[in-house]
Amino acid sequence: MMIDTFCDKNVEEPIPNKRTETITSVIYDQIINFTIPNILVSDNGTEFDQQTWKNYRTINYIINRVYHNTKTPKLPIPESTLRSLLHCCTTESPFTCSRGVKYQQIDGVAMGSPLGVLFANFFMGCIEEVFSKFEKPEIYCRYIDDIFIKTTHNEDIILLKNYLQDASGLTFTIENSVEGSMPFLDILVKQQKEKFDTDTYVKPTNTGQCMNGRSECPQRYINPTISAYIRRDLTHCSTWTKVHTEIVRST
Repeated sequence: MMIDTFCDKNVEEPIPNKRTETITSVIYDQIINFTIPNILVSDNGTEFDQQTWKNYRTINYIINRVYHNTKTPKLPIPESTLRSLLHCCTTESPFTCSRGVKYQQIDGVAMGSPLGVLFANFFMGCIEEVFSKFEKPEIYCRYIDDIFIKTTHNEDIILLKNYLQDASGLTFTIENSVEGSMPFLDILVKQQKEKFDTDTYVKPTNTGQCMNGRSECPQRYINPTISAYIRRDLTHCSTWTKVHTEIVRST
């Protein structure tokens, strides 16, 4: 027995078995008939995992933004069609392994799919919309689920972390700067008196090995590799001296 709370309605739905695809189908039918539930309760809480639940929440966020937001241009397809397509992409993703065996991924987006970035951004963006409950940090930058924040007190970071975890169901970790320096993605950020200095961040485990320019690799692969290194240094380094140092290191 599963009990869902949809706003002011309680819906009880018997489930014939505990297979993931069965539970997914039941939940999907209820969402189509009602809306996304505020509370989901089951007899033991193990059949319906958090990742599947996040997929449903994200689909609902996308539908609300596309069809129920006056600032968003409407799509020329029915709402139910888009919801069904998003549901299909997150529960019926076929793939073939190296042995030639075909499988179907029934939970989440296929690895490397552009839809994965879209889902992540929509999910985090909707979670961030209720930041009005908190005093806005001096600096708040996010790339997917990596967040760079500058605050005056550590308590502010802990409060924000706890809120994000409660609202999203995700697990966040905190990394504080050391001597005014901290890596964020592939950028090394250093705090100066009134500004930040940035440099290309290289992990300690990086051996510096890359594609051999004199190998038999096609030139169409070699040229983009060189361009990527130079473009990264130009966009990440805050001074020409740092750019030169990184280009020399890369070569």
